[in-house]
Amino acid sequence: MEGRGFRDRIQEFASRNAVIVGVSFDSQAKNRAFREKNAFPFDLLSDEDRSVSMRYGAAKKPRQWFARRISYLIDPEGRIARVYEKVKPGRHADEVLTALDELGCKVERRTGGDGAEHGPRPAIRNMNGPRAGGG
Repeated sequence: MEGRGFRDRIQEFASRNAVIVGVSFDSQAKNRAFREKNAFPFDLLSDEDRSVSMRYGAAKKPRQWFARRISYLIDPEGRIARVYEKVKPGRHADEVLTALDELGCKVERRTGGDGAEHGPRPAIRNMNGPRAGGG
């Protein structure tokens, strides 16, 4: 499952200061349960009305049953830097880590006076989520 690849390599994404967000058609309660069951350290957002999915091309109509498996890499300025239209769950985390490196997102650990780490925060928005049969 795609989400497990991101979960298992979350420290590598954190070292690049990346934020992972999943989006699915399921309710908040179903997403919360799925997230807990899989120990995902990232948010799964609910798009029950398909409005976000339609804007990002993961759904064509509001009553669509399944979302297309598509991901977006959003750069620190909020622009779409990469689109992954044909996601292979077993390799997707590697693809995104490589793209983050190509975009120069490997962040050296540095802290400000407040002790917090600073640097750009690209986001990976995954336009699919739990599906019948295990995601």
